[in-house]
Amino acid sequence: MDSWTCAKCSGHNEADDRYCGNCGVACNPTIVAPLVRPAAPATGLLTDLKEPPVAAAEGAIHIVAAGLLAAVIFGGIYHLVARVIDFMILFPAVLGFAVGMSIRLAALQGRCRSAPLLVGVALVAGLGAYGVRQAIDTWKVRNDIRAMIADQASEVNMPAPAEAIAGVTLDDALRTRAEVGVGFGRRAKTRITGSAYYGFLLFEALVVAVVAAGCARFVATLAYCASCRAFMPPVPVFRVNGRDSDKLADAVRRQQWKEAQEMSARSSATAADRAEANLLRCSVCNGSSLRVDLHQGKRSKKVLHVALPSESLEALARTA
Repeated sequence: MDSWTCAKCSGHNEADDRYCGNCGVACNPTIVAPLVRPAAPATGLLTDLKEPPVAAAEGAIHIVAAGLLAAVIFGGIYHLVARVIDFMILFPAVLGFAVGMSIRLAALQGRCRSAPLLVGVALVAGLGAYGVRQAIDTWKVRNDIRAMIADQASEVNMPAPAEAIAGVTLDDALRTRAEVGVGFGRRAKTRITGSAYYGFLLFEALVVAVVAAGCARFVATLAYCASCRAFMPPVPVFRVNGRDSDKLADAVRRQQWKEAQEMSARSSATAADRAEANLLRCSVCNGSSLRVDLHQGKRSKKVLHVALPSESLEALARTA
């Protein structure tokens, strides 16, 4: 058969055509059009995903090195800036933020997620950075006192006594700083001197340490891939009220995405009372998982963490 004419629309078709090019009717009436069914949604229970234990020693070298360098570098920068202008409390907070961010970057690079290690190094590095600034300030005051003794001797045309110059120690310089104190208010009329001055220095040092620890500890809260040991940013998919955390976890485990979406749409969750299902996708090994976390006030806990196969991820993408 060289060609054939469609019995329905009289369209002309080639011999190799099994269906009419105009209306789609089959050449042989016994041939039926193929039936295209939509892909069935993924069903079944998702399996739990065991998170790897936290190794305290992992990335410790990066953290300690970053803390040491940050303490020396930022402490020295703070000394130079403070010689021109110094905002009490504010600048120590900025110093703590700089130290904490340095440790955070080192933790991400070294894949360290041990909260005790991060907080401990950040506290020590924060105190060290503030101590470097104060040590340089005290050393400069000592040199200024020695230079003042030499200038006084030159005014009376006498050589400066070497014993007097060498006798000025860092302790003497620190006592001098305490006697001068630090001024507050307009024109620095209100001053903190004596033992209160040392208390003020301790308070600023604690500000630096606490801010640094808070910045560094953030790394310990990040999601972590069990396969390739890489950090993963969480992407919120569903959010419900805290009291519905178990219902959300059950819907996620059973892959009832539509039900989870409806629960999320009806919820009135707040930042202080919520349960979130976060999608975790690793950019290194392309692994995917869903983790349900319950947040109540400042307390957070994991409710469920399940692996997410590719077909389940596709079904979730069509729903969420």
